[in-house]
Amino acid sequence: MRPTANPERIDTVTPQKARNRLDHILPQGYLEGFAIPSKEGRLWVFDIERRSWFESTTRSVAAERAFYDYSEGSEPDATADQAFAEFEINFPPLRRELVASKFLGWTKHRDFLVRYSQMLRARSDLFRQEVLKQYSDFEMQGNARRDALFKNMSITKMRTEIGRGAGEFAGWHWHLRSTEDVTKPVITGDNAVALIGSGHPSREEAMKYQDTLFVFPICWQACLIGSRQEFDETDIIQPTTLSHLHQLYLNEAACRFAYSPQRLT
Repeated sequence: MRPTANPERIDTVTPQKARNRLDHILPQGYLEGFAIPSKEGRLWVFDIERRSWFESTTRSVAAERAFYDYSEGSEPDATADQAFAEFEINFPPLRRELVASKFLGWTKHRDFLVRYSQMLRARSDLFRQEVLKQYSDFEMQGNARRDALFKNMSITKMRTEIGRGAGEFAGWHWHLRSTEDVTKPVITGDNAVALIGSGHPSREEAMKYQDTLFVFPICWQACLIGSRQEFDETDIIQPTTLSHLHQLYLNEAACRFAYSPQRLT
């Protein structure tokens, strides 16, 4: 099991070391923000397909063994850990600081939070599947060799996307909405950065329109909402918006699980 915030380990890791670990697609330091307040490290998980809740640990969920390993014998110029390092080290203490201050002054950290959201998007299984679709017509002898090449390309593409920082969200307006009621929390899911209420046929198409909104749950107390339009930077989250977000994450297409500090009805 890899630790999420150990700079010495991250700096010295090479592609030949620490293989076949349980890789967290959603970092434990992120999921801790959705933990049950009275049970450190534990949270409620909603199985979207089975429509059922179960309690688990941040260590055990949103993870897959060797998900970020390059194939045996490959020699990449960097590892996934190195792409994640800044974010996995800095996000948990920042989240705790923001919660303690009730998000006062959060705008000073807006750039980092948006870059963090893009890191989560790029490391997701959904992003990988989108990358692999680009190569669906690629022909190669031997399925094992082809699969290894495709996985390597997807990891490299992920690292490139993380290196772009805010990327496609550069120039967007981001607004924080918060709650203090754990019985009515912000929740998240496997695809943490989600598109809100758009009838556009694809994410790429939706990005072009003024009415498009994206949401990034920071923790159960707050989320960022991104828009091309300006509106109040900070406010409480309205019940209708919260209900809409619950429905979004509890029914998110191409995702298996949602995560919450509260079992929702």
